[in-house]
Order: sequence, then structure tokens, then C-alpha cells
Amino acid sequence: MDARATIRAFLEIRGPSLPYAVGKEIGVNVTFASAYLAEMSDRGMVRISNLKVGGGSPLYYLPGQESQLQNFAQNLGEKQKKAFDMLKEKQVLRDRSLEPVIRAAMRDIKDFAVPCEVKHESASEIVWKWYLLPDADAKKRTAELLGIEKKKPASAAPAEVKRSSEAPKSQERPLPQQESQQKLQPGQEAKILRPSEPPQVQVEAKPESRHHASELYQQVLQFFQDKGIRILEENVLRKTEMDFIVDVPSPAGNLRYFVKAKSKKTIGDGDLSSLFFQSQSKRLPALLLAKGELTRKAQEMLSLEFRGMKVVRL
Repeated sequence: MDARATIRAFLEIRGPSLPYAVGKEIGVNVTFASAYLAEMSDRGMVRISNLKVGGGSPLYYLPGQESQLQNFAQNLGEKQKKAFDMLKEKQVLRDRSLEPVIRAAMRDIKDFAVPCEVKHESASEIVWKWYLLPDADAKKRTAELLGIEKKKPASAAPAEVKRSSEAPKSQERPLPQQESQQKLQPGQEAKILRPSEPPQVQVEAKPESRHHASELYQQVLQFFQDKGIRILEENVLRKTEMDFIVDVPSPAGNLRYFVKAKSKKTIGDGDLSSLFFQSQSKRLPALLLAKGELTRKAQEMLSLEFRGMKVVRL
């Protein structure tokens, strides 16, 4: 039997497993087993947990075995386990209502906590959803959590909430994974935008964008050139804001990042939150290239809640 078929059969029986156990099953050392699993992951045959077990190795599992990851929750840190238990019990939690240390821990338990952006009353905030909770139940629980009443207009049928497939038309910035922000009308529900399921918007540089004359664009290109960073995709939103996906060289090989470049004089916590959602939707770490300074609140969020995000002043 092919090694990949043997691995799949093993995972079907054992569930989420470490490379060592997989290697033992197919008769190879952990290095070869990890290579097989990495290849299968690239082909979508297996998935890799963010959770680390034992000596710091992730778990490999088949699509559909997500619920079994709970069996390894004891490997979480103290604060992460507390966040895990809270979310499992409540199913939906309001980010701004949590203690700062728990808010930070929520961002560490990516296997179990799904960040959702909820728009209501012309405002936006983060709500955490238990990863196994169906979307329909999440919408209902979120509406209850935020105190949003669903009213039916007498002369109209109940409004339908649909996931938009178009890029938003926002005065501040068009974000590919967000829906158009609009004030709730009677009969509408809060919209839960899951960054893990962004609309399929093609992010591709226009032919002329390489010759973009803005000062920010030229500074970003110079920064990439100086650091040996290779651009894979670019999207010039405006002269003062642009997105990139890049490969950053490191001693361990190239690291792929989602990069946001902004020329705003002041970078606030809202800028960091938006970047967080974009990078999460692409499953990439975030890098912010900014000409302006971070506000005090943004600095606090960066150190407590967005510790994996990197910020570089141009």
C-alpha cells in the first residue's frame, strides 16, 4: 500500500496524531514522516493544528476530525486553557468584554476560537465563536449577546441576510474579506463576517501598478529591495494604502507574510484590528509598514493581543 494511503488509514482510526506516531506506523523516522505529512497537507489531504503537543510538534488530522482536537486541550497554556473553557461553555464571547490576558489568549487558540467581525448600528466589533458552533446558531447567540432585537415590519417580509460576494465600497478602505457596512434596518440581523471564509476576490496587481508614482509605493519597494523581500502579489488600493503578499528571507527559509502599507500620520487600534482580520483570512502572519506613529492604545494592543504582528516604521 502507498505510504500516503497507509497514513490516511492510520489517521482515520487514530485521529489527530504526531509525526512520530505516523512514522512508526509506516516504518520511517520522524523526518520522513513529517515530509510525507507536509506534502499531504499541501495537497489538502490532511490538516495541521496550531496546537503544539509534547516537544512542540503540531497534530496532523483528516478533514472532519476537528472535534477530536479537544482531546488535546490539556496541552494549552494556563491562560489559553482558561480561554478555551470559557469559549466552550459560552459558545460566543464579546472580545471587548474580556480581560486583556484572555483577549490575548483567544488569539492564541486558533484551532478553537473563530474571530468574527459583527456590524450593527453602524459600528463594528469582534466576537469569538466556538469553532464547532454552526453559523446559524452563532448569529442567533451573537444577536442575544449584543442585545440586538429582531423586529418584523408589518408591511414587509422578513429581511434576508446574505453573504456579500462583492468588495465593499467603504470611504475608509475596501477590504476584500469584509461586507459592505450599513446600518441595521428593522428586520435585519447582525452580520457575522468570518475571516476564514472571505469572498473570492482576485488580488492582483494592475499592469500599471508597478509604475505607481506615489511616495509610499516607492518607499515600500525600496524597503523590500533592501531586505531582499520578493513580492508575490500586490494590490494598490490608493496612493496612501496598499497590500502585498511577500516572501521574506530567513535562516530557516522564506517566510510568507501579508503586508499592509499605510501613510497615515497616526495608526490606531482599528487599523491593527482590520489588518488582523485580513491576515487571518489569508492564514498568513501580518506585517504593517507605516509612516505614522501608533497610538498608545494601538501599542498596548500590539503587545498584548497582536503579539505575532510586526510593525515597521518607514
